[in-house]
Amino acid sequence: MLSSEFVFLLIVLCIGFLLIVYPNILKEGFEAGMSGVRCGIDLPTCNVGLQCMNGFCGSPMKPYLMANQLPVYP
Repeated sequence: MLSSEFVFLLIVLCIGFLLIVYPNILKEGFEAGMSGVRCGIDLPTCNVGLQCMNGFCGSPMKPYLMANQLPVYP
């Protein structure tokens, strides 16, 4: 049977290995330079109907849901 010291050392090594490898597997996935029309200082302006927001051209219209035809009771 394995001694308790060896089991403890094995658990610590496994946790250490997971802490090193696991963050590299599950990254946020953010990529700078995503597709889209860039705008801002020293970049071209946006087309008509678009607005520069956070460095990208986008529509200033807020998205909304269509009206629900089903009766809604509080």
